[in-house]
Amino acid sequence: MPERRQHLFLGRLAVAFVAAPLVVTVLTFWFFPISYLALIFGGPYYLIIGAPLTFWSAGRYGVRLLPVLLLALIATLGTWPIAAALAWSSDNWEAMEAFPAFLTFAAGFAGAWSATFVGLYRLLTLR
Repeated sequence: MPERRQHLFLGRLAVAFVAAPLVVTVLTFWFFPISYLALIFGGPYYLIIGAPLTFWSAGRYGVRLLPVLLLALIATLGTWPIAAALAWSSDNWEAMEAFPAFLTFAAGFAGAWSATFVGLYRLLTLR
């Protein structure tokens, strides 16, 4: 039996999506100062890649933690081929040495931003 589709509030979805990284940065900056760098470097990727994927996922599966979290981690892992292609095209393989550390932080922040997004959306759609 197909799952019943959840009614989406697109304005609230967009507000929660944009606010999630900002909330995580404000809450974690005090004890983890690198979080503002995650916002600066990961924010554009989050908006360009994450927004279409999140809105597609929300329309298809609703705003649930596990699908949103898995999609964020898969999108984060999708940066590996892009970085490898850029390193290959510029013949700068030394840049790839730092990529595993970058990917570790990116996966952590992707999970935190996704969980915060789901929590904010649920908070905004309480009846």
